[in-house]
Amino acid sequence: MALTTWTADPAAAAELIAHLRESRRETHRRAQTELVAELTELAARHRELAVRSGELTTALEDKHRQQRETAARTADQQSKISAMEARLNAGEGMTSRDLVALQGDIDSAKAALAKLEDAELELLESIEELQGDVAGLKQESAGIAAQGKEKQALRKQVEAEIATRLAELETATAQDLAHMGPAADPVRADLDAGGPGLMPCDAGACGNCGDALAGADLAEFKALQPGTVFSCPDCEVPLLRQ
Repeated sequence: MALTTWTADPAAAAELIAHLRESRRETHRRAQTELVAELTELAARHRELAVRSGELTTALEDKHRQQRETAARTADQQSKISAMEARLNAGEGMTSRDLVALQGDIDSAKAALAKLEDAELELLESIEELQGDVAGLKQESAGIAAQGKEKQALRKQVEAEIATRLAELETATAQDLAHMGPAADPVRADLDAGGPGLMPCDAGACGNCGDALAGADLAEFKALQPGTVFSCPDCEVPLLRQ
């Protein structure tokens, strides 16, 4: 079967291929895959930090509660010791045995007080450590938020640049097609169908599907003048004889 061919302006056809190629590249770049992946990763990390910060904040509040309770128990124990020491010092109506027993109670109360004070100190140290951890998470979260904002701004900037360039390429493509002559019709039809529009054919290999012409098709291809547009026998995409 003979190749279906159309006459085209070689320069306009070559320019059209270049503009269509760049349009495909810009359209692919428009997805900004790498930048979107970075933003997705930052968002995930920000959520992780928020969860961890919430957990630490809850733990911090619990430590504060324990510290307040321990401080109250410590103050109460100190009051009890003071009262017992006052009774011991007064010694009114007390026998020697009573005084010895009271002194024992005071010693036991002071030992309990020391444990309470140690517990409160440990709680204060835990609180300080947790406060540092929460502050660190907040700082990291703020840094990630700033990075995200910066990358979002970059994404919008790139999107605007790509949109501008695609509009320019659309105008250039329309101008190329206007100078293409009869070959413009199959190119437009392929573009409307979602195809590449026009692809180069070098040494008899389709620039779209990659299949090589053979037999009578190859012989006819070799006889075509450079700048001729023909339909690929396999994928039917318009090809430019270069």
